[in-house]
Amino acid sequence: MVSLDMLVLNSGEWLLSDELAADPWYVLIYRQLGQPFNELQLWLPRQDAPRSEKYACKRYWMSDSVRWCVELPRELAEDGKEPATRVRLRFTAPDGRVLWAPHADPRGLADLSDRDLGCLLLGATAGSFSGV
Repeated sequence: MVSLDMLVLNSGEWLLSDELAADPWYVLIYRQLGQPFNELQLWLPRQDAPRSEKYACKRYWMSDSVRWCVELPRELAEDGKEPATRVRLRFTAPDGRVLWAPHADPRGLADLSDRDLGCLLLGATAGSFSGV
């Protein structure tokens, strides 16, 4: 497996802290320099996994003592087949809160700064985990 020990992104510097094998995935966990409770978790498929172009990214982010899991889930249109035209971020908290925020910015989760995430969270609305 090839790993990068450090990522430098718009949101800051991230150091590789753990690599986990979870068949059929490799999970790379990066912690933000100076903010160890902020994490990027990259779920990368193993080379022999089917549809190996697929991957997932989760971000854990501290705001006012709440460690939010921030994700960009793939949403489908109402017909259940095509990707939805809207893009939304899902914020979930350990206490069960689920908030959704529209995401029109072309930047990905890792490139959003603390300020960006704070603004998105302020404008987020409550919803269910699945978003329906």
